[in-house]
Amino acid sequence: MNSSEFLKNLETEIKISKLSPYTLRNYLMFNKKLLEHSNKNPGEINQQDIKNFLADKMNDRASSSTILFLASIKFAYSSLLQKDPTSGIKRPKSEKKIPIVLSKEEVIKLIDSSSTKKSRLIIQLLYSSGLRVSEIVNLKPRDLNLNENTGWVRAGKGKKDRMFFLSKKLSKKLEKFILKHKDWNYVFSEKHALSTRNIQKIVQKAAIKAGINKSVHPHTLRHCLYPETRIVVDGKILPAKEIKKGEVSSFDFNTMKICNGKIIGTEIHKTKELFSIWADGYEISCSDKHRLFTINENGIEEIEANKIIKSDWIVGVKKLDIESISTRTKRFWRFVGYALGDATFSERRRGIVIFDKDKKMIDYYKDLVEKEFNKISKLRRCKDRNSYELAVYSLQILDEMKRLEINKLSKFRRVPLELMNNSKENICKFLAGFYDAEGNNGEIRFFSANKELLKDVQILLLRIGIDSHLNERKRIVKLPQGKKINHTMYTLHILHKPDQEKFIQLIPTLKKKLKIQKDFYGEKIPVQKIIKKLNEKHITNRNRWKGYLSKELYGERIHSLKRYCRLAPTRKTLLKLIKIFKKYDNSPDIYLLEKIANCKDIKWLRVKKINKIKYDGNLFDFTIKPTQCLITDGILSHNSFATHLMDAGVDLRKIQVMLGHQSISTTQIYTHISNEQLKSIKNPLDEL
Repeated sequence: MNSSEFLKNLETEIKISKLSPYTLRNYLMFNKKLLEHSNKNPGEINQQDIKNFLADKMNDRASSSTILFLASIKFAYSSLLQKDPTSGIKRPKSEKKIPIVLSKEEVIKLIDSSSTKKSRLIIQLLYSSGLRVSEIVNLKPRDLNLNENTGWVRAGKGKKDRMFFLSKKLSKKLEKFILKHKDWNYVFSEKHALSTRNIQKIVQKAAIKAGINKSVHPHTLRHCLYPETRIVVDGKILPAKEIKKGEVSSFDFNTMKICNGKIIGTEIHKTKELFSIWADGYEISCSDKHRLFTINENGIEEIEANKIIKSDWIVGVKKLDIESISTRTKRFWRFVGYALGDATFSERRRGIVIFDKDKKMIDYYKDLVEKEFNKISKLRRCKDRNSYELAVYSLQILDEMKRLEINKLSKFRRVPLELMNNSKENICKFLAGFYDAEGNNGEIRFFSANKELLKDVQILLLRIGIDSHLNERKRIVKLPQGKKINHTMYTLHILHKPDQEKFIQLIPTLKKKLKIQKDFYGEKIPVQKIIKKLNEKHITNRNRWKGYLSKELYGERIHSLKRYCRLAPTRKTLLKLIKIFKKYDNSPDIYLLEKIANCKDIKWLRVKKINKIKYDGNLFDFTIKPTQCLITDGILSHNSFATHLMDAGVDLRKIQVMLGHQSISTTQIYTHISNEQLKSIKNPLDEL
């Protein structure tokens, strides 16, 4: 078969396979160039010819071009000559470039800078619908249902039809435009479809006229986190919404140690839905495209929130080390902890009122107030309840509590930022006071209806190296009037023996009957898939692996390797297994196991539940260099492009627009929302 016949047959194969015109063009082009470069017939092409072409012609091209070239050669030779000359040639990793996102103000400028009515409508449609450029140029009037503010892409990517949604504002404008050009075959052209290059020129011309100094594209990809997410920045713990620049606590996967990364970019966006992921007592709220880190047979890898399922493992951190500054006194912070949990702040009474059933507890804090603030407080037994009231009448103390912003309603209270970055000694005193107010006798756990407050406390416990587990409990509460209401209570447990011992040692709470569990078997390391991979690799070599290894395992009192092919071993057991494996195997998998086992900075959290929650507000977008990750609420987050730390959730259509190459149908699958619900969601174009 000569070159001409080969290319003609390849064209036939591509058309039969129903591949896109772009695929047809690229596959034919690359195969033709390879044949010309090698000056050989197709049957004579070998692996070295392909490597020579890559070195001579593709060296300066992007990784994506190399990957496309290899795919085109593989398809051609597998289909026509039943061989794959690309086999064994290593594919380059895809480049991960930080995309450009326009602010709301820039979108308005872009639309207003359009030179014609048609150009303005095209840009508005790109923003409103999330359509691809190739889909807009092929859009026909019959594909639109402007009364319903919807439209259909016919034979889109993957040759599939899909629905998209329009802004109400845009639907009316399109209706007038189509009526004016009712003889046109396409929405934006008369007889033949516009080229995609036409659309690109329209957008670029408008961007230049608007003075936007960015490379403007119709769509971008984004990752999102909730705004109150706690992040260590410049040695301080801050919520995401207050971060503008600086260094963040990050993690280096090469050294497997916590390090610093630099914020090199921030932006603000809006959204309406979040994923709430709960993993071994830690909770993170993020968009469906936000990435965390998991582990599989290949090691630690990033994973999108929408692909995480229950029982997956994600990476958390064991401790937060920051530069602390000691402010105020230990007694002051203990009182703040107690007041944050139990006090009522009254402008009318010009003071603070605290209730407690424990007389010894209330006596202790009465004495503390007199010593710390030099104020005489009033103590009395309540007539209408089995409790005591401590009244501290002092505008000075009330003003101090205002400055710390703890004088809010209980459901809005937070740990003061001043304390989050304070000395460990002051943190321990604060935790003692808060536990006196909200803690339990017996099992060590805090109670509150305020989730964000307990997450603050969880971060404080990480500051002193104590692992805690946040749990959500929904219940029906009967009010004194007899009415029943739904109520959510949160508890923060100290579950494991080493953490319980540390808590009792460091936190001088007045509640003394605290329990320590009898047994602790050790921290679990979820490397069972890697162990299974090693076991399957050597299972045929019984003498070298099954026989000798069994004897070694028995010597370490490990009775079954198969057990750890499905269950996560403890760190102690894993180190024993590695010691044995190294005698018989020196592959990268052994090195990987050793690296994970010896890492003392991270812990593994098993996903217990995933909820979708509605939220409305701003989102904050960070880009971190060079590590591309940051510690968020005790969990390690990835920001391969730009991580959105939000003050709210993400509007589904905005997710669609910001994702760009994703269809609304795909987003719908991710979020399990029906078409009727989608129609009711406000379009971002209507917000401009």
